[in-house]
Amino acid sequence: WTAHDFTVTFDSQGGSAVGTTTWTYDELFGNYPGSDPELAGYDFAGWYTEANGDGTLVDATSVNSVTEDQTLYAKWTANVYAITYNFNGGKIHVGTGYYSGTYQDTWTFNTAFTIPITSSAMVRTGYTFVGWSTVQDDGATLVDGSASFTADTILYAFWSPN
Repeated sequence: WTAHDFTVTFDSQGGSAVGTTTWTYDELFGNYPGSDPELAGYDFAGWYTEANGDGTLVDATSVNSVTEDQTLYAKWTANVYAITYNFNGGKIHVGTGYYSGTYQDTWTFNTAFTIPITSSAMVRTGYTFVGWSTVQDDGATLVDGSASFTADTILYAFWSPN
């Protein structure tokens, strides 16, 4: 008997395109064509038999037991980024104390972005706190709850002189 080859199509689920390949029944999958797909804000977590990322992981060590053409689906894991809040000459008022410097937080890609520091807690003599900016001393680049990042980011307090 001769083992049959079946076409494998890769659905990158919004990521960069990957071609098709053939996979012989009862043989190891081996390597698929090209490189892993890419999707901004996510890490590639493998090829799966179900579109929602469930099903069976298919990797180089998988043996083909499927007797028809099939589609494999990319699974993505959202990246977690470090967000550093730089007080930019100001301080944060917490309880009875004041703290200067920076505050470190994390944010998961494609989730609601929340600034954990209230504007009423920010103080700087002779200035009014305006908001958080991705560029130091630049009020034109202020961020809000609709912000999205694809790398670790520093947000700078932006101050307006009184």
